[in-house]
Amino acid sequence: MSFEGNVTVLCIKKSQTSDSGTYTCSASNEAGTVSYSVVISITGKQMPPTFDLTLKPITVNEGERLSLSCHVCGSPPMSIQWMKDRREVISSDNSKITFVDGTATLTVAKSSRADAGDYLCKATNNAGSDFSKAKVTIKAGAAPAAAETAPSAPQAAQKLDNLFFIDEPKSVRIAEKGTATFIAKVGGDPIPNVKWMKGKWRQMNHGGRIAIVQKGQDAKLEIREVTKSDAGQYRCVASNKHGEIESSTDLTVDEKQEITPETVKLKKTPSKQKSPKEDKDIDIVELLRNVDPKEYEKYARMYGITDYRGLLQAIEQLKKEKGEESGRPPITLINDIKDQTTKVNTEAVFECEIKINYQEITLSWYKDSKKLENSSKYDIKVVGDRHLLKVKDVQTSDQGNYRIVCGPHISSATLSVAADQIQFTKRIQNIVVKERQTATFECELSFDNAVVTWYKDSWELKESPKYAFQCEGRRHFMIIHNVTSEDEGVYN
Repeated sequence: MSFEGNVTVLCIKKSQTSDSGTYTCSASNEAGTVSYSVVISITGKQMPPTFDLTLKPITVNEGERLSLSCHVCGSPPMSIQWMKDRREVISSDNSKITFVDGTATLTVAKSSRADAGDYLCKATNNAGSDFSKAKVTIKAGAAPAAAETAPSAPQAAQKLDNLFFIDEPKSVRIAEKGTATFIAKVGGDPIPNVKWMKGKWRQMNHGGRIAIVQKGQDAKLEIREVTKSDAGQYRCVASNKHGEIESSTDLTVDEKQEITPETVKLKKTPSKQKSPKEDKDIDIVELLRNVDPKEYEKYARMYGITDYRGLLQAIEQLKKEKGEESGRPPITLINDIKDQTTKVNTEAVFECEIKINYQEITLSWYKDSKKLENSSKYDIKVVGDRHLLKVKDVQTSDQGNYRIVCGPHISSATLSVAADQIQFTKRIQNIVVKERQTATFECELSFDNAVVTWYKDSWELKESPKYAFQCEGRRHFMIIHNVTSEDEGVYN
């Protein structure tokens, strides 16, 4: 249990079904007592979907009824998705999808040549997913004479039975300084690895402005602070032991349109109080032009201005004008903030050196869009022209974009939190067992609750009736049930 900053947390580790019940949080002080109850239900271990009756290849004559059926086991709730040639199939006037008692069925009342192709049924629950595939062939019937000269339908793009795209990445159009995100979903057995390429030769690597993430079938490429040079063709390349496939898409970067603060018109936030100016546009620069900078916030509240980005632009413009009138710049930048990388439970310090030439100009710190103040988490100091932000007791949640705003100058830097290097304190050992027995591999790591993946040869193993995985703090176990000669091999 913990209690910090008016937030109390009760964490039940390694929960069991016996932990189910009603929990009550009670708080009291001199003024009295208040409590709140919640009911927690803990179910048994979730089993991922497994197809015990898979789809079978089928051939039907054109115009006949087409029916595909398979059966899946696993913990509820479970969802079913049908796909044909990598595109989702949904119920329509001619097709019907049902899922009853573990049996998934796709029925096409009157088949046509367009219904031929590769069909996939995917089952998903909270514990994982599984899929079954089969090929459907439609035999052509007697076509009308007039149709003999009609052009044939285009051939489907070449693909592999155990390697395919479920969702291909879409083209992106974005303005400069924005964030471009490409998302793809891949399928296959085993799940393919994904890499991203720009153009024909350049491989994209994680780091800096580029973030590349793959979690199972989902792959993402994110490019932050895009520039004109980022525009072009990008390729998502998926590969496993069966081969390699790719899908291309385009990134278009438009020139950022700068907004001139003098022309920005803001409307008041609607309120219950009526005012003669309620429905009129406000020229915020003209509104604040002859106002004491100390009164800016008061005037913003008075006129109901909540567009703080526009307000900030207007204030910066006014400061810039004052600097130009005096022939002296509002601020003089000596050293800007830089990206920081640190470890959990340590401190991170952002520092910049800026000479402020006018008393009314101040420097503010932000994390993402939140303005920072001195607190138990943040320590803000000014030493001469040096401005420092200290982030204390750094956690992974502190990662992100930190920003300074000082007059016309806005700059940002990134805080990255590096994980401790993981090490094996006990390695897995060779095992010899008899057929039909159970084999258990064990290893121990340098810290608790690490994410562990087991492999047989080069194949990633998944939870199933054959393989079971357990974790006890730093100790991890992989159990093979009902061992046969086919289970021999190298495990890691």
